[in-house]
Amino acid sequence: MFTTFKKINFWFDISSNKTKIWIELLSDSFVSCFASLSKILIFSLIFGIFNSFSVKRIVFLLATSLLLLILSPLEEIIDSTLAQRGSNNLNNSNKKIVVPSLTRIKYDILCQKDTFNLISRAQSLIRSGDSSEVSKLYRMLWHFFSSLLSLISVGSIIIKLSSFTLLILLMFFFISFVLRKKLNRKNIALKNEQIGYETNLSYLDNVCLGRKYSKEIRTYNWKDFLQSKGSIALWKKSILKRKEIRTSEYAVCLSEIGKLFAVSFILVSTSLITKRNYPLEKIVFLFLSVNTLWSSLDRLCTEYENIKKAENDIQVFFSINQLGINNEKLSVSISKECSKYVYFDSISFSYDEKTWIFKDLNLTINKGECVGLVGLNGSGKTTLIKLLMGLLKPQKGGIWIEGKLLNEEERRKYFAPVFQYIKLFPTTLDKIISTKINPTISDIELIKKNMTGLPIEKKIASLNKGLKTLIGPHYLENAVDVSGGESQWVLFIRALMKRSPILILDEANSALDYFGEEKMYNIFSKIGQSKTLIFVSHRLAFSTICSRVIFLENGRILEDGRPEELLKENGKYAILYKKQSQTRREFK
Repeated sequence: MFTTFKKINFWFDISSNKTKIWIELLSDSFVSCFASLSKILIFSLIFGIFNSFSVKRIVFLLATSLLLLILSPLEEIIDSTLAQRGSNNLNNSNKKIVVPSLTRIKYDILCQKDTFNLISRAQSLIRSGDSSEVSKLYRMLWHFFSSLLSLISVGSIIIKLSSFTLLILLMFFFISFVLRKKLNRKNIALKNEQIGYETNLSYLDNVCLGRKYSKEIRTYNWKDFLQSKGSIALWKKSILKRKEIRTSEYAVCLSEIGKLFAVSFILVSTSLITKRNYPLEKIVFLFLSVNTLWSSLDRLCTEYENIKKAENDIQVFFSINQLGINNEKLSVSISKECSKYVYFDSISFSYDEKTWIFKDLNLTINKGECVGLVGLNGSGKTTLIKLLMGLLKPQKGGIWIEGKLLNEEERRKYFAPVFQYIKLFPTTLDKIISTKINPTISDIELIKKNMTGLPIEKKIASLNKGLKTLIGPHYLENAVDVSGGESQWVLFIRALMKRSPILILDEANSALDYFGEEKMYNIFSKIGQSKTLIFVSHRLAFSTICSRVIFLENGRILEDGRPEELLKENGKYAILYKKQSQTRREFK
């Protein structure tokens, strides 16, 4: 119970003051309870007037009716207000929890399957909007507390009239509740089964709408395949949805039948036991009281189950929020023994803790070196870079930089990477390059200085708004698109702007033409004296500009040395280098 209360408080804190909300919910529940009791009294008094006319009865009836006239519209206002609050809270959860957390979650955690499933579930809840359980939480709590108050009030009245009546009612309700519980479990199982098909449909939507697969779909005629996959998923989901609706209807019918039997049995048995006929007003009062008591019990149990479901939904957002908190307690440790610039100290790493990518790897990178990391696909080049930058955490060993074992925040200052995946954020060029929300005049001047003489300079000059041009036509109006090579130059200038001591280029020339690559080599020769360069590439011809080449194979350093020395040794690096050179000459 305490855990549930804690999670509800967490949900209330997203957009409002939790103390204020609890007070409002309790006061709203009292309003709803008074409205229920007023209805019982009004109908009983109406039938009672026919039997015995009394001024007191009429006055009391008028007063009760007036109270109900005030409370009924008030209930509608409460209902709409709480519905709106629930909808706003769900929107705020995306704004205040999901989006900020996604940018703070560590890379290795973000890449895990469990994290992906958690985020997918949160996005599914946000997309479902008002139909989700968590958006209805405020109304659920309101109904729960008002039902509890009605149960206490009406139950105390009935037990004074006949404790036997209350016992019979509880017996019938328990039987009905157990049967409905089984139906509800089946309903939940059907809902959970639908999630998989919803994920498939969402994925197909992203594939069909995204630019990433658009060329392949049209060129290789994947249309029929995607349509068949979508049709099957939609068909299976619709079958499950129909079963879910049918199960819900069965549960409602079972509740109404149980209530009807309970009321009928109570009225007949009470008359037989007392051996006297009740006046009409008492029969009506008893009928309405039993009906209200049953409804209160039913709603109390239903809303309790719904609150537990909403609690599971809150747990999704709570877990994402916890993932977004950087719990790394590692402070900056200094070692007098380790004086090397970058040192991999017996690093062992595995993605699944079964197959080791690296096992007890030791590597030293000296200050000012231009290191070329080369090797075939799957040799561990990119993984090594991610470990160095702190995006991934090794299961064993540590990475020392200038004799310090750094935390993630401190380590980030050392690196300016250009990653293999080329994607510009949908915003203005000056913001992309400077990585500032509002770049100053000095920032723009520095950008222009860094791109002087580069191929991208002419492209930016040709744009109407220059560095203020919006990039990303699929997201922003009046935005332009740039080619892969141009994007790579933009990201390369951004890396230079960061002024970090270690520049990392992971296939950073993959989209450049021959002249662009030659220009990049010249830049290397200029900045190589002031920075440490780490260059990752499949094209071994480019490794000749490096002062040192590290050839990786299956997570092991197979060869390490100057490129000209490795070529003379006729090892795997030399063989692969010659094969690539021969292939290029044959194609020419």
